[in-house]
Amino acid sequence: MTSATNCGVCGRDCTIDGASCSSGLCGAVQVYGNADLPFGTDNSAARSVVFDAASASIYWAGFNTYSVRRYPLDGSGAKVVWQPATAATAGIESLAVTGGNAYWSVGGSPAVVLTKPVDAEASVAPTTAFNPAARASFLRVQGGYFYWATGDYQDPTAPTMGLVYRRQIAAAASDPGTAIVTVDQGNFGDFKALDVTTDAVYWVTDAGQGTAYELRTVPLAGGTPTAVPKITGAADTAIAQSGSAPSFYPQGATLYFSRNVAATPALNGIYRFATGDAAPTPLVVADGVTNLVVDASNIYFLRNNTNNVFKAPLGGGAAVPMASASGYKLVAQDATYLYLLQTGCCQSTLLKVIK
Repeated sequence: MTSATNCGVCGRDCTIDGASCSSGLCGAVQVYGNADLPFGTDNSAARSVVFDAASASIYWAGFNTYSVRRYPLDGSGAKVVWQPATAATAGIESLAVTGGNAYWSVGGSPAVVLTKPVDAEASVAPTTAFNPAARASFLRVQGGYFYWATGDYQDPTAPTMGLVYRRQIAAAASDPGTAIVTVDQGNFGDFKALDVTTDAVYWVTDAGQGTAYELRTVPLAGGTPTAVPKITGAADTAIAQSGSAPSFYPQGATLYFSRNVAATPALNGIYRFATGDAAPTPLVVADGVTNLVVDASNIYFLRNNTNNVFKAPLGGGAAVPMASASGYKLVAQDATYLYLLQTGCCQSTLLKVIK
């Protein structure tokens, strides 16, 4: 319970980076402090933060008066990718890194997705990757394509519908992308989550056809949205409720997701679903899951109003606390550590905890 070199289990060594052990839980170690992360809950918090394994770095794009920054996981120092001279507003979850380049969506008339190499000097101006029909949110990469949604919060282009688009990453800058979901899914921030597996797109919205906050899906090529079958024992297909958003984590053809519905808390927790499944498979019973990631062996997650990081077997089972740390979002992982953000009013910190 207190051995720093055998914390909680034999051989779990908290001392690798100087963390302590208390009650069988390793503590967290700061990687970047407030001076390096000048953003917080009043600037989209960690909504546009992504991890790029190729450069072993976390990237962040702000919301109002945005900048794009890079944070190497080795703690070697924060780097500015781009600081625009003119104030602009980036999209919600509108940052992607692939092929050595960063891409991010900015509002305006027209809206634009900008790009530049991640290793370029901050003084090198980005170029236009393409002009989407409206500011892109939930920008995702899968199989050589970008996927995203329109209907972003306070989008200055004011689209009349929220749709799902895709576009080949290597397409010419003149290609704005193609709508693969043409049925209105809600506007002005109605999208709450969107992600892509190797064979399908999944999202949650509180508007559009069907039940609000249900998990909807289409194949990668698009089509008419369908609802993922309801959780066994649930009254309907909703997996979230007003004021909340589910957490998604795609792995191959499987989507891992959280459910938080106050009316049936016994059904809340973490589930998995893949195309063709009769219903989502329950994995972890836990109320108030806010964020999750998975690796080859385990599910790691955060919960409301707790000061712990939890883990459970990937195949399902009881969850146990595995680190003493509170955070807004698990933003990256490697073989040894989980990385999580703590956000405040105007600043944030990046921490790591040993697995």
